[in-house]
Amino acid sequence: MIRKEHFGKVVTSMKNFENMEYEKLVYAGEEMKESGYSNCTFTGCNFNDTIITSCFFENCKFINCGLLNVKFSHSSMTDCEFFRCKLMGINWMQLEKKYSINMPFSKFYECVLRYNSFSKIKIRGFKFDNCAVIDSSFSDCDLEGTNFDGCDLKNTMFSKNNLSKADFRNAKNYYVDIQTNKLKNARFSFPEVVSLLSGLGIIID
Repeated sequence: MIRKEHFGKVVTSMKNFENMEYEKLVYAGEEMKESGYSNCTFTGCNFNDTIITSCFFENCKFINCGLLNVKFSHSSMTDCEFFRCKLMGINWMQLEKKYSINMPFSKFYECVLRYNSFSKIKIRGFKFDNCAVIDSSFSDCDLEGTNFDGCDLKNTMFSKNNLSKADFRNAKNYYVDIQTNKLKNARFSFPEVVSLLSGLGIIID
């Protein structure tokens, strides 16, 4: 079922929608409120500057969507997948955990994530697949076994994370402070691995 709608300024009383397919919805600059979505697919939707209040998304897919400066309040995401989406200015700590063992997202594929903040999130074994994670930050996260294969990590900061067994091969433009992050058995490749020495104040000729 395909739904194409443009909802009003405040979206209310939309409970427990399941297995729905939404195309080209426009929520830009609006408030999305008291809505629940399970196993739904959003394609080409615009969530820019949307305020999402008292909503939940479970096992949903977002395809070619824009999520710029989205603000979450009393809302949760569980195991959502993002394909070729643009996500800017998102603070993932604003999301509440509905289940302690689940992550808010289970896949990022060819997405652009800019000015995103990941703090105190456990995403072990996660894969950022061919994404651009730019001008973002990871702090106090458990990223053990996380794969950044094919990612551009320009100006993204890593501070006080568990990066044990993380895979940075084929990633580029990363800077990881080897003094504040745990890097046991993390994997890197030349020539980008040389960037790990930049925080030590040494001179490489």
